Amino acid sequence: MTSTQITALIALLVALAIGIVWLIFWVHRGLVKGRAAAAQAADREGFFYQVRCEECGNERQASYAEATQGAMNKSKGVTAEAQVGLFDAGGTHYTSFSKKMFCPQCGRKTWQQLLNYNGHDAQALKNTANSIGPILINGAIGLVGLTAIVMVVFSIVLPFMR
Repeated sequence: MTSTQITALIALLVALAIGIVWLIFWVHRGLVKGRAAAAQAADREGFFYQVRCEECGNERQASYAEATQGAMNKSKGVTAEAQVGLFDAGGTHYTSFSKKMFCPQCGRKTWQQLLNYNGHDAQALKNTANSIGPILINGAIGLVGLTAIVMVVFSIVLPFMR
């Protein structure tokens, strides 16, 4: 390989690395902003989960933001999937779904069963998808623009390196 080819290869690898970092940034931003926007939309629409503490039996309402707070929040669920032949017919249906949340009566984090999770899950997913879409489109447009700029710069600089 000539020195020009090596330089072009290095430039391509640098552009690829910048593109990957750019994409990771926008996907992360989309997830963070999408989750926050979904919580705001859920609060506007009066979107509450009915929860029951598995230790004391206290029933209360929890907001979407409270039920989804923390990316590493523990959850457990028992599912029953409707199937037709080999294919999934209707998505996952939870017979029971619980999350670790603060119980005001117990005064600590306990397992709280989300009683109306199945009906709210689809709406929460829709709210999140509606808010993530525009952010990811902006990231993709930026990635295309960034790639075009890198290509133009190297097409101008590369002839002078010979």
